[in-house]
Amino acid sequence: MPLMMDDALDMADLFGDAQPLQLPPLPPAKGLLQRLDEMRLSGCCQKVAWSKVGCIAYVTRDGQRVAIRNLRCSPRDGSWGLSHVSYIQSLPSVPEGQQVAHLSFNPPGTELAIVDVAGRITFANLVITVNRTSVVHSGLIDQVDDLGAIVGLSWLNVDRVSPLYRPAVRKDGQWVYSAGNVKNNGPHHPLNKSALLAITRGGSLRFLYQQTNGKWHETGAELESVGSSNDLLTHASICCDKDGSLLVVTHNVSQRLRIYRITISWNLAPGHKQPQTAPLPIPGIAVRHLKVENSCSPLTKALASDGTVSHIDPQTAQLSHLEFASAEPDLNGREPRYPTIFAVFSHLPENDSTEKALESFSVIARWELRPVSQSLHSSFNQLASKKNNVGASRESLELSRLEDYVSEKSILSTQFLNLNTVVAFGKSDGSIVFHNRDSMSVISSDPDLNKVSGLAEAGFAFPAEETCLHVTLSPNACGAVTIDAEGEARFKPMQYTLQKFNDSKDDARFSVAIIAFALQFAFSCTHHNNNDDIVAAIQPHAAPAFQHAFLSEIFRALAINADWSFDNIQDKLFRNNVMHRCLSMQGILGFRGEHANKSLTAKLARAALNLRITSFSFIFALNNAARPGSTGGDTEAAMPETLISLSGVVKWSMDLVNYIVDELFRLAHVCKDHTDDKGFLNDKIRQLNSPALFLVLCSVPRLFLRYNVRGIRSVHTAAHRSSRLGPSSEHWQALLRIAEGLEESPVPIVLFDRVLNEMDQAIKSAYQGSGMSDAERNQAEKEMLIHGDIPDALVPVISRLLTDTLNKIAMEMDPAEIYFVDHSWLDLSDDLRTDAYRRQHRVDAIRKVPLSGSATLRRCTRCCLYMEDFIPQRTGWLSGLQMRCLCGNLWMLIESSG
Repeated sequence: MPLMMDDALDMADLFGDAQPLQLPPLPPAKGLLQRLDEMRLSGCCQKVAWSKVGCIAYVTRDGQRVAIRNLRCSPRDGSWGLSHVSYIQSLPSVPEGQQVAHLSFNPPGTELAIVDVAGRITFANLVITVNRTSVVHSGLIDQVDDLGAIVGLSWLNVDRVSPLYRPAVRKDGQWVYSAGNVKNNGPHHPLNKSALLAITRGGSLRFLYQQTNGKWHETGAELESVGSSNDLLTHASICCDKDGSLLVVTHNVSQRLRIYRITISWNLAPGHKQPQTAPLPIPGIAVRHLKVENSCSPLTKALASDGTVSHIDPQTAQLSHLEFASAEPDLNGREPRYPTIFAVFSHLPENDSTEKALESFSVIARWELRPVSQSLHSSFNQLASKKNNVGASRESLELSRLEDYVSEKSILSTQFLNLNTVVAFGKSDGSIVFHNRDSMSVISSDPDLNKVSGLAEAGFAFPAEETCLHVTLSPNACGAVTIDAEGEARFKPMQYTLQKFNDSKDDARFSVAIIAFALQFAFSCTHHNNNDDIVAAIQPHAAPAFQHAFLSEIFRALAINADWSFDNIQDKLFRNNVMHRCLSMQGILGFRGEHANKSLTAKLARAALNLRITSFSFIFALNNAARPGSTGGDTEAAMPETLISLSGVVKWSMDLVNYIVDELFRLAHVCKDHTDDKGFLNDKIRQLNSPALFLVLCSVPRLFLRYNVRGIRSVHTAAHRSSRLGPSSEHWQALLRIAEGLEESPVPIVLFDRVLNEMDQAIKSAYQGSGMSDAERNQAEKEMLIHGDIPDALVPVISRLLTDTLNKIAMEMDPAEIYFVDHSWLDLSDDLRTDAYRRQHRVDAIRKVPLSGSATLRRCTRCCLYMEDFIPQRTGWLSGLQMRCLCGNLWMLIESSG
């Protein structure tokens, strides 16, 4: 018997209605109408901001407080998410009815501007940790003016050159990277401090800048006078022009756009170098009106995302965003792109409106500000003197209207990326869509297998998930934070939306994804961005093959030299911040929590980073203590205190030396009679999962080791000298313990120093004898560092180390003594003792001392190492090194139980 819902049954006949049934569109999400209305009334209402250093600030639901969070790696399992909420505690109470309206970080990401609805601006600085702030200037002391509400705000650029990476192109099976340098457009603060401009509803321009002492000062000018309510401004935007001036666009109630050029003069003599202590003169501000557009509204027809004419009537939309984008940098010889105005018009549906009107959408309108050359008639040349240029011409500007585009979802945010070459629109459904700035074409997630410029072109995207009211992108656009109607913040990393690729170079999509991540990482390094968002996006794909390929490509993309065997200026490695960032990335890939065993390459990177920070500790501490005038001016008094503050660093360094020698004896034992067999050596090293051999074989960690040994020997000498002060000195016992501890070490530091010298000479000779080119040596050193691959040229060096060298060491020390030394706190072994230690203890990552359970702690947002939260008093070397974790990331403040 056929079922009742068989295909033969016509549903229209069942209900007696021949018309197809159409369901009305869903009503707007909760709070969306209010949010769109808020954006319509003011162009300065960004409620969430993500700084370059990783701090995320957003306004609480009641509008009275500013919450602070950050992206962090979980110490339990290595997953990424948002930290617990903290608040700007020292922010003065916002008066009743005067809510926080806008948040904006300065370009370096360390200062936050907090604007309330009355136009008062408060500044808060990050203090050592990413989730602790201090208010340095309170805007609540400013006088309230009905016309003082801010409708547009922008920080001045930092005076620096920024690399811009071009798309990577595959040529002859190899990916080729290229980049050009772009200088940030002015104007700039003459001392490279912070400054910003704000436009008020009443048409005033406010210029706030820091004086030499760091205090905020203010001056201003008038853009236009307000004659009636129609002249009140609703939106404004500011951008930098190539000539060092500023371009300003304003929008008023009568839907009129006005464009101005702002010139800031710091009133300094040409070539004058302002002393750091002398106050700056009051800057001069010149305003020149350029153009006016009397009707700022959408065109009657707009294009959909597929390039066809949209069926939507754009005339019902109202302005919700106004952005002025600087001209794109000209790196490819293309037709120049000019400063462009982006105006987003959003449809504001009503709850009681018809079904058709319930559809929400946004329209993107654009105008280019183009120069127009106007030549004068030849008759005017007769009026000019012969001394003047008779070919007189005059430059003017015109607004060129471009095509409009329609988004079928409400646009909530507009952000420009990659030096204004890409524009990203955050939408109410939680999706974020990337467009080419010049063509407005959507950057497709369908990868081009021979050319890639970013993750959006490699199959990664922010798909629609949950509706939101606020959205902002991370510093590298690999993650986003959304705020919903309940005021809840959520983090979402970029996701791979295509069929999962194979972890093999044979899969072209695997290669494209690797290159896209490498480009994004290179951009973050050269622009000093926190790149935890990149790690969070990589994590789902971080299989060993992916890790190796990615690390290899970032070395290529950044042109990093991994071979320091023949470099005569070896201290350059300490100043190489890009190498530091690469080691940090290598140390976190595949991280599964602070209690889990780490991979060989992660251990090697962690050990190198520890050696780097301990080398800095020795250099800064000993140089500072020996400098006349340090710590009250008494060098003799300064040295004992400095040495005692270094006691943890000294113990860690000596224990590492003992660990390395112990592990080399262990490796020699398991590789007996096979020390010249490369395959056998590689297998045993991976089974032991010990980085000891590569710490003395790779040039990068070996160089750090040499500086460490030099520091230990200097401490030994200084401790002996200071301990001669006798028992009358308050530090005598402590200094004596340091000196005796170094002398009683199973491995004498002089002996280990000699081993390093022999390794240096043996490796240089091996490389020279092999006939390897510089590029081949660099490749070999890179593969040792990132993958633990022994190069053929160094197999004889290893064989000699594990036989002749260790035999000589055994004659000058007792190898059995090392066996009983506890190395568990180094966290380089996988034994039960190490596992028990890391579960029961925490170690200060900088001072290398155990932390008490009652101490207030900081934790690294990335590698989950800890440090006690305190302000050093008489240890100047620690003041600078405590600012960041040894991996380069900022700290986050946690509870003692955290």
